[in-house]
Amino acid sequence: MKNSIILLALFVPLAHADVYKTVTGDGEIIFSDVPSQGAERVKLPELTTFKPPPVTTATTGSGTTAAPTPGVSYKSFTVSSPEDQASFWDNEGNVKMTVSPKPPLQIDSGHKVQFYLDGKPYGSAELSLANTFLGVERGTHTLSASVLDADGSALISTTPVTIHLHKASILHPNNPGYTP
Repeated sequence: MKNSIILLALFVPLAHADVYKTVTGDGEIIFSDVPSQGAERVKLPELTTFKPPPVTTATTGSGTTAAPTPGVSYKSFTVSSPEDQASFWDNEGNVKMTVSPKPPLQIDSGHKVQFYLDGKPYGSAELSLANTFLGVERGTHTLSASVLDADGSALISTTPVTIHLHKASILHPNNPGYTP
């Protein structure tokens, strides 16, 4: 690893070297960083770079971070995946769910997301907009989520989606829907 960094440091200046193009008598085109007889310098386009905008933090006169505007509410809160009535196979019973609030989750206000499996809270409220339900039994289930405020009160909830989870069975080893 240490040697790789040293080698990289040695070759960095070559990344900005001139490039020369030579056409041989056979019509073969050769590019090189070393000029040769009859070589012409190739003008390369400017490198594309990106300078991110500076990170700013809204502060009050005391130097503390300003609180979000009170009264801002969520316009929508939807389940991004899975789709309603989705049917899929997972022998371990792992079901992934993602949600999308608009405007984005207001973490500075202490908002969190509570996920629900069959109407019951799954785990504790969290800051993540994605969750994987582990060990779900085969069958039909409903998934939903709510945005909770700092006090744990629901501010907005998704419309529940229904999923159908299938698992392989030795009773039906040739099921055409199952692909291991």
